[in-house]
Amino acid sequence: MACSSAAAKFTVRRRAAVLVTPASPTPHELKRLSDIDDQQSLRLQIPAILLYRRNESMAGKDPVKVIQDALANALVHYYPFAGRLREHDGRKLAVDCTAEGVLFIEADADVGIEHFGDAPLPPFQALRSSSLTSQALPPSLILLSCSSRRVESLGTYRRTN
Repeated sequence: MACSSAAAKFTVRRRAAVLVTPASPTPHELKRLSDIDDQQSLRLQIPAILLYRRNESMAGKDPVKVIQDALANALVHYYPFAGRLREHDGRKLAVDCTAEGVLFIEADADVGIEHFGDAPLPPFQALRSSSLTSQALPPSLILLSCSSRRVESLGTYRRTN
């Protein structure tokens, strides 16, 4: 059963944001979006939270380090995700493959994973932060630990105001 996160009250303590960059060098190039991908109506982001239970086989490993390392390795092969969208002539979008990285934020919540239900729905007020207001920032990858236990959820969030 879905749980509206607007009704779900909980406190989130965010740690410092870090940029996770590709684990090895990647091409620096400009990839122009096709006319289909560059439609004005597609210039939006939809906030989402994806919840995953801790895998018992990972006991004793730091989940933050595991995810950061895996992300850094994935960004080598999917290097445009470590770049930035830029507007060029005529408001045409292109991905500037700069290897700047993906914003990664670790956070702790004072509730258990069961508090969220099957599929949490936006808005995610507890994940918003006035310290991250720049529209130039990429979507965030937030690692959320519930009830100060082990890391159990992972999601993406993009500030949209």
